[in-house]
Amino acid sequence: MPASAAPVRRREIKPHRYRFTVWALDVPTLPVDAGASGALVGYLLHSHALASAQLTAMAGR
Repeated sequence: MPASAAPVRRREIKPHRYRFTVWALDVPTLPVDAGASGALVGYLLHSHALASAQLTAMAGR
């Protein structure tokens, strides 16, 4: 390796967010099948919600 060679810098990863949401529902499970659309799941989730909490974490190098 030549004496003038600089070390290779790792590509930096910009900070990004992870958002986790936990829901308390008034039913044990949502009344949907495996092929349900995201829109239907979101509608039922909000219609059966008693409460929710969010945690946002940031990660990067």
